[in-house]
Amino acid sequence: MFLGHFAVGFAAKKWAPKVSLGTLFLASVWLDLLWSLFLLLGWETVAISPGVTKVVSIDFTDYSLSHSLVMALAWAIFLGFISLILSKNEKTSLVIAGLVISHWFLNVIFHRPDMHLLPSGNPMDIKWGLGLWNSVPGTIIVEVLLFAAGLWIYLTSTKAKDSVGQWIFFGMCAAMVAVFADLFLMTAPKSPVWVAVVGQVELLFVAWGYWVDDHRKSA
Repeated sequence: MFLGHFAVGFAAKKWAPKVSLGTLFLASVWLDLLWSLFLLLGWETVAISPGVTKVVSIDFTDYSLSHSLVMALAWAIFLGFISLILSKNEKTSLVIAGLVISHWFLNVIFHRPDMHLLPSGNPMDIKWGLGLWNSVPGTIIVEVLLFAAGLWIYLTSTKAKDSVGQWIFFGMCAAMVAVFADLFLMTAPKSPVWVAVVGQVELLFVAWGYWVDDHRKSA
């Protein structure tokens, strides 16, 4: 999924008002950023398989280092601990950790059964997934509803200080929707390397989040 991960980042601002939106976004998509990096390093693998789902043409053959439930918990503890050191605020660190682990549970809704419980190679590993990506209307409806809810919570928790906080913010939101729409328009990716490189686009929205959040304040 895409919009849903940013949606929880938006919503988290209500419970962590002093934390930049960029940091909340970073925690929300942390597992995806690791995944694309691990793809480039050859530590995880994907295959280009048109038709594997109706929305995404990627077969996630092995991404348990970044996306298994056990490793997601480990990454959540790691980022939560870093947050605790930097902010010295237990509530903030729990919000950050919660955002990281939310990624796995949101993915389970959309992915086919390829979400690992344990790192691959473990005989006790189980793969989960409800497969919403096999429904184009279902994917659009759920993602848009999540995004709208998260955005509404953010907008009721903050207000713009200037034009950047207003118009550049809505430009960021429009760009997110455009990237999401492109999922249904683009052809199958050219190669796993291409998938990994494109996956880093989420970093742009993390940076954008830092920028616009500096121009907004708590409502």
